[in-house]
Amino acid sequence: MQYFIRAILRKSLVVLLAGLTLLTSFSASSEVPSLGGLITDERLTELSGMTAVSYNKNQLWAINDGGHGNFLYAISTKGSIVRELALPGITNVDVEDISAFRYKKRQLLAIGDVGDNGGMREVRPIYIIAEPKANDDSIQLKWTVRFRFPDRRHDCESLFVDVNSS
Repeated sequence: MQYFIRAILRKSLVVLLAGLTLLTSFSASSEVPSLGGLITDERLTELSGMTAVSYNKNQLWAINDGGHGNFLYAISTKGSIVRELALPGITNVDVEDISAFRYKKRQLLAIGDVGDNGGMREVRPIYIIAEPKANDDSIQLKWTVRFRFPDRRHDCESLFVDVNSS
């Protein structure tokens, strides 16, 4: 069984990565996760979401929660920041997650500004960007999906993309 453990200690800025699905390997019969990496960089003050880099099995895309910068980070599976990319055209109010997916032969990332801790947000955006390539130094915003829940406001903490569903 594989595990992903995420723990954020605001004072020490430590995140433990253990048994990250598809990226850290250990026996499927093992019940005890192993430490995969350690994030201590102060730029990742409130790590909110991570997803695999499609073309590099040793890297993850990472993003902070709202109020902690407007950047996309590529980090190694050991925890060090490989690069930092600004997110122009994207407002990080309460970003909670990021998800990688393939659509119409393009590798994309969905950045979900979907949180609502105060129960005040009526409409929320999900930003779709082209996954930056290894040599890209800028982000290309493809489109924005704005949504609201049909019954009432909810605090959403995660995002998944299903490209096979209509």
